[in-house]
Amino acid sequence: MGLDLRTLVITEALILMQLAALLYVAGQRMRDIVRGPTAWAVGVLGFAIAQLLFVLLDTPGHGPSKVLGYLPAALGSSAVLIGFDDFTDRHRQWRGISVLLTFVLLDSLFQAFVWTSFPMQAFSFSLVQLAFVALVLPRLYRKVPGQQQLGFKLMRFLAWGWGAINLARMVAVAISPIRDSQFGQTVQLAYFIMSLFFGIWLVLGCWWLMHERLTSGLMHATTRDALTGSHNARGFADLLQRESSRLARHWSPTSVMRVMIDDFATLCSNYGSIAGDQVLVAFADVVHEELRDVDGLARLEIDQFAILLLNADKEGAATVAERLHRRVKDLVVYSPAGPIWFTASVGVASLPNLETELSLVFKQAEHALFQAHRAGADSMVMAPSTT
Repeated sequence: MGLDLRTLVITEALILMQLAALLYVAGQRMRDIVRGPTAWAVGVLGFAIAQLLFVLLDTPGHGPSKVLGYLPAALGSSAVLIGFDDFTDRHRQWRGISVLLTFVLLDSLFQAFVWTSFPMQAFSFSLVQLAFVALVLPRLYRKVPGQQQLGFKLMRFLAWGWGAINLARMVAVAISPIRDSQFGQTVQLAYFIMSLFFGIWLVLGCWWLMHERLTSGLMHATTRDALTGSHNARGFADLLQRESSRLARHWSPTSVMRVMIDDFATLCSNYGSIAGDQVLVAFADVVHEELRDVDGLARLEIDQFAILLLNADKEGAATVAERLHRRVKDLVVYSPAGPIWFTASVGVASLPNLETELSLVFKQAEHALFQAHRAGADSMVMAPSTT
């Protein structure tokens, strides 16, 4: 017994409704972490309702009932676009969404009152889907963190695939415009099977994006300092390990700085712990201004920091350390208890020629910092070069 198109579409709609419900529940549980899943769930539900109305209101020719089948699909497409805007924390691009809705409304009116032939109806519907793909692709090519790139690659592949399916349908309908022919029925059946796969993979892609966002958030929480936004001790250790592996493949001069804010306990005692936090944040901001994007900053202890300088030899590291030293001396932090001036002690060590183990350089910089601390406040010590 052959596969009945009506049964297939109803089954597809019921599957998509269940997936939309699951996606909505997952989005509600993560609503404090990520935005977008609720809109995605509404979008998938709109696609499902449109599929049901397609079989329930499907009649030869045209009529007002055609409009009812198009509206849920249009709202579903718009909801998916809104979901991607929300997920990437961008402003909703209402202009593109309005264009899509206008396009769909005009097409549904033409199908209801003007176009009577199946080829024109199928052709115009696929054009609407191509417009949806054209609007969603720019949202999928936005710059995202590395931990979320795989999910967006999956969604881009899905969008390109859905566009190709609709182009193929347009070509097939142009070749065989008779709906009830053997070829026409096969094309219809294949299209709705592909629609089912598109809906399922759309939901799976949304779940994957949510998983990546949650995972990246957990990784950020475990490797970043909550106060300054810099690496914590664990994150800096991971950074040193990654860079050591890179140096084993492509060696380049690298340096490590250890910095300690002088008399931080006394500062907190005189001005309060809130003022101490202000000092730490102000210091981290100054360091970020002096560093390049490839460098790294970490807060290791309450008043101690570490800085990784890539492609920086001993002379380059000394230049950065001296510049940072001056910036800290000139820095004024305004607290409720009054203005605060502070200094910092610095220890610097550079990677010996062709050496790749940064943990050894880290220990040398730590030893240099202790020497600077013993020498008195506002001191800087360069670790001796080794061969």
